Amino acid sequence: MAAGIDTLLHWSDGPSGWRNADNFLKIAYPDAVSSVMAPNSLFGAMAVGGVGLAIRLRHHWPDILLTETHPKMLFHALRGSRYAKTDVPLAFDWFMTRTRLSAIEIRNEHELDALISAWAAREGLLNNWRDLCQPRSPDMIFPAGPVSYFWPNEETVAAGGSLGESGSG
Repeated sequence: MAAGIDTLLHWSDGPSGWRNADNFLKIAYPDAVSSVMAPNSLFGAMAVGGVGLAIRLRHHWPDILLTETHPKMLFHALRGSRYAKTDVPLAFDWFMTRTRLSAIEIRNEHELDALISAWAAREGLLNNWRDLCQPRSPDMIFPAGPVSYFWPNEETVAAGGSLGESGSG
């Protein structure tokens, strides 16, 4: 069992709270760098609420695999652009075609973000993607216990995510 949560699930006590995963995303996607913020600059819901959910999930399912996600950045990595609220139907169609997932219906950007997060968790659970929490470093803090931050490998990004259904690792 796995859950992808669109929030911070691990922290750093290094300068400004920057984490290795954040630095990777800033370097890999410089045209979307404004989407990656220092964890110490985020509001409570993002920095605390998600960890609270992760702690609750871990309490109910001790062996659950938890992964942090950034669905809008992931969509950008796969497609080369973000989507706006007005583009959700088109973004959904593109995502479903690229990932070859079974069709479902979504009504808004939050549901699309949840779908992308669930897909990221599945890809990590299947060992198709790398973990941006690896290697661990002494500055990393895991308040909800061990978590991952699954991210597609270069081949998956280059293919626009289309390798995800049958294995991209």
